[in-house]
Amino acid sequence: MDELPSYPVPHGTVLRGNWVPWHFRRVLKSRFVAHVQPAAGFHGILLWSEACDQDPPGTLPDDDVELARLAGLGQNLAGWRAVREGALFEWAPCLCDIRGETVVRLQNPFVTEFVLDALGHMERKLREGKDGADRSLISRLRRKMREAGAHAGLTEREDFVIAVQAALRAAEVRWTVPNVRIAMDEVSLRSEAGGQLRNVVGALRMPGAVR
Repeated sequence: MDELPSYPVPHGTVLRGNWVPWHFRRVLKSRFVAHVQPAAGFHGILLWSEACDQDPPGTLPDDDVELARLAGLGQNLAGWRAVREGALFEWAPCLCDIRGETVVRLQNPFVTEFVLDALGHMERKLREGKDGADRSLISRLRRKMREAGAHAGLTEREDFVIAVQAALRAAEVRWTVPNVRIAMDEVSLRSEAGGQLRNVVGALRMPGAVR
């Protein structure tokens, strides 16, 4: 069993949504299409889809009773055995770490690639969403700083804006114009006293801020 490959996606990973990339030209030219009979291929495609919803995603249980159900055949084990070879074309055993236990499951190179692509896409979308949210917050704070009397040069200083944002968060106050003005003043005072902006935030107390 130690010679089996380890599956690259950890247990507990969830594919959000219902999308994985479908490289249709590669599928059409694949050995699966060339070698598998249509009846078995139908159940094989069902298994590809079911695998994306398994844990880890992209794997299948190495158990004929479960495979028959996932392939759409319910408890018809005789029907499953008739299509098993084709439906499991290019599926092979692999090792999955599930709650500290090494479990043998099945993986397919096509499905694994689809799942990894989908996870990569999901991660990029989450990162882009976070980056977009961060940029939106910074833009909002810059507007508040201008309303509080900051000149354009100050609001374009990334280090100063981030220090003001950190001060507001540390004080747990709303981003009202008066509170933003207090935060700017406090950051400016600390900076003028000789501290680096990245080192002064922890000392800010923002007296007079409205919570």
